[in-house]
Amino acid sequence: SLSLDECKHVKDAFGVTLNDVVLALCGGSLRRWLTERSGDPIRPLIASIPVAADESGDAPRLYGNRVAYFQTALRIDLADPVERLLATREVTLEAKRELGIVGRHIAPDWMEYLPSIPYTIVKRLQSYFRLADFYPSPSNLVVSNVSGPRKPLYWNRARLVELYSVGPLSEGIGLNLTVWSYCERMYCALLACHEQVPNPHAITAGLQEELTLLLDRAHARP
Repeated sequence: SLSLDECKHVKDAFGVTLNDVVLALCGGSLRRWLTERSGDPIRPLIASIPVAADESGDAPRLYGNRVAYFQTALRIDLADPVERLLATREVTLEAKRELGIVGRHIAPDWMEYLPSIPYTIVKRLQSYFRLADFYPSPSNLVVSNVSGPRKPLYWNRARLVELYSVGPLSEGIGLNLTVWSYCERMYCALLACHEQVPNPHAITAGLQEELTLLLDRAHARP
């Protein structure tokens, strides 16, 4: 878990959003992880970012989530953490504008027309024949940043101390990072394919190291 106040300090110092900070921390940690294994990365990673598809004025839902996605680049090809943060911000801002033009309802609405049984069969065949090896996914990983409650939650007078959740993996995407803000902390969870990421703890540990680097640079600004 990370300090929410420290993440906000970085956000304010560089004029970005909290989501930009989360993406930059993930990118920096993944750069460390990849550099140790195969040298300095020369290309960005493409992250798929889920966002709520509900818009103001929508009728309340009785169940489930309506989620839209946009894609952004984690600039792991940049060594400087501040440069990486600002470059990530630039790409993400354009991706959000594109999503606003296309509309958040498009993907969820089309999913309603997919027949469940044929869709399930197709996905199972995709997995069985390992088609993702030949037709890669347009994204390398999924990064979710969820704004949770700022006040403690209780169940039968027992306080919820920490809040972690994970998102699913899919064919060709073997890494999912989910960050929940709750009270004064940012709780980071990771779900990974063991064939692709045999030691996921190195990635979660790298998030704090990247935050420390950005804090040092933030304190040095006027």
